[in-house]
Amino acid sequence: MTAENIYRVLRNFNDLYKVMDDEERRKLMEALISEIQIYEDKKENGQWLKSIKFKLPIVEESVDISLDKTNSVETVVSLSLKSDSPKIEVSMKPGEDSLYEPHDKGTYEKIKAYVLEKYGFKVSSLYIAQTKDKCGLDKRLNYNLSKKDDPHVPECPKEKEDAIMDAFRHFGLIE
Repeated sequence: MTAENIYRVLRNFNDLYKVMDDEERRKLMEALISEIQIYEDKKENGQWLKSIKFKLPIVEESVDISLDKTNSVETVVSLSLKSDSPKIEVSMKPGEDSLYEPHDKGTYEKIKAYVLEKYGFKVSSLYIAQTKDKCGLDKRLNYNLSKKDDPHVPECPKEKEDAIMDAFRHFGLIE
């Protein structure tokens, strides 16, 4: 299952769920949820659900969400889907007592901008990918593959490779 397929299913989940019959909905819930715990008596605040343990086919381990505040950190995320928007934006800010320190991610576009600003020349995505290969870093998929049997692929010049390596260090991708 690809990330794109998962994204499509999630984007259209409401529509898919509406056309499912009761048996299909039951099977879906069995596939997604491994355990639900409820309180014997309803709490004063009206809460009766203690925890839900998910078994998602897209993650290695099951996801356990406890609602009783005894052994977990709660996270609240508000998601909304606008029919005229092809993407969902989610923003989260750490609390005051959080130890999380955000860092700037070294995206291809930010690496290109960094090299242009610091060194005064442009680098291509191909050169960044070749340099990532040399460092053993993960790369994004290339959707612009040549249809030729033996395409000519230019090699990244040493000067540009050094600049890209500097950008990798700047963004914390390598030490």
